[in-house]
Amino acid sequence: NGFTHVAASVVCRQLFGLKHGSVHDCCGNYFGSGNSGVIINDLTCDGSENRLVDCTHTIADDFHAAGCYHRDDIVIRCYHESNCTDGDVRLADGRTEMKGRVEICIKGVWGAVTDTDWDYKAASVVCRQLQLPSEWSIPLMSPS
Repeated sequence: NGFTHVAASVVCRQLFGLKHGSVHDCCGNYFGSGNSGVIINDLTCDGSENRLVDCTHTIADDFHAAGCYHRDDIVIRCYHESNCTDGDVRLADGRTEMKGRVEICIKGVWGAVTDTDWDYKAASVVCRQLQLPSEWSIPLMSPS
C-alpha cells in the first residue's frame, strides 16, 4: 500500500545511513510473522525523509490497520552503494550461480521481476545477457 523503493531507501538511511534500498514483494512473512499489530498503512515517501515516520502515513487507532496482516509485511534490502548499471540482470538467492530469482537494475537499484507473462523466451534473454547457454533457460513460476 504505497511502500516503494523510495520508502525502502528512507528505512535504509534511517537504520544504516545507506542511500539505497529496494522492496521485495515476494513474501511478507519471509522472516517470520511479527507478534505486534500492523499499525502503519498507506505509507508514501518522497525520498527527502530521514525517518520512516516522517513519510505520509495512516496510523491505526486500535494498533491493527484494517485489512492488513503480517502476510502483507514489507521485506526490503539495503545497499551500500549503487553497484549496477541500468539494465543489468542477475540471479539472486539461488543455490548455484545459474539459478535464482531474476533481478534487474533500474536507477542504480536492484529489484525483482514479476512472473506475469514470463516464458522461455524471456528466460532465454536473461541467460544470454548473463552469458549462459540459452538452452539452460527454464522459467520457474512462483506457486499461485
